[in-house]
Amino acid sequence: MSGTDLSLRERFLAGLEREVEQLSGDWKGFDTVYLGGGTPTVLGLPGLGRALRALAPLGIAEGAGWSVEANPDDVSLDLLRGLRDLGVGRLSLGLQSLDDGDLRFLGRRHDAAAGQRAVAVAREAGFEDISVDLIYGLPGQGVESWQGQLRRALELSPTHISAYELTVEPGTPLAATADGLPGEELRRALFVAGSELLRAQGWLHYEVSSFALDGGHRSLHNRKYWSHVPYLGLGPGAHSFDGRQRWWNRASTRGWCEALERGGDPVAERELLSAEQLRLERLALGFRHDGGVAVADLAGHEAAVEQGLLTAGEGRVFPTLEGMLMADGLARRFA
Repeated sequence: MSGTDLSLRERFLAGLEREVEQLSGDWKGFDTVYLGGGTPTVLGLPGLGRALRALAPLGIAEGAGWSVEANPDDVSLDLLRGLRDLGVGRLSLGLQSLDDGDLRFLGRRHDAAAGQRAVAVAREAGFEDISVDLIYGLPGQGVESWQGQLRRALELSPTHISAYELTVEPGTPLAATADGLPGEELRRALFVAGSELLRAQGWLHYEVSSFALDGGHRSLHNRKYWSHVPYLGLGPGAHSFDGRQRWWNRASTRGWCEALERGGDPVAERELLSAEQLRLERLALGFRHDGGVAVADLAGHEAAVEQGLLTAGEGRVFPTLEGMLMADGLARRFA
């Protein structure tokens, strides 16, 4: 659920049930479910339970991987124990930073101590699979301070770390205060230094922004997006893909609710992709993760291999660390 108007919670939950009813005839059989894209924990435990039950007509497989996203300041022991009782096995915590100054810059409500407490509470509630989100490329940040952040994160014993480079959109409140952002060379150094530190500790750098403690703790849900397989999104602003067509819902929670209450379609736009568009998307996504891309989707990759951007084997090519660093550029290279 996106947005902060809590008065819409009941309408949102009813809308979710209606959207599932509309789609269940065409979509059946899911083995991963992710509640995120906002702060689903604002629904409270009863609302979360209702949301999870609403998905049943979609044919959620027994033993499916259920993940929920949460902000540290929304976490309580009762809430997380309730999520575990509902069958949620993976918790993604948006720590963003373990430095109070960084968190103030990012406009976060919680402080570093609250982030640490959230991880501890998740452990007490019985979560063994905990992912934490961190942001790098902040004003004044250098390689040493970024690696320090990662070391502090490792002390919390997560099973997964998502490390995202800060993106500042022009015209946003953040842009007005974003003086002293690292330049391109330093951002590159931060990316490499973070990867080197975590890999030296035995972690897998399996996607541009994603690190897993071991192969069993990769994000199975996100790998579906990166592998270009069909996926279904529900709720305001959610995106879906069926293998040829992509569509996305109205971004406004109120507008999405109103469309469903009228018995209408909550979709804002649809896009039918050509065979060439699909190929380029497979490249752009495949160069982001260690699954790589099929040789059949590109030609003349030998030069990129010689340059240390790709490795090849068994009919596929895989990005090196340098290749991940320029994944979008690599895709354009084979357009």
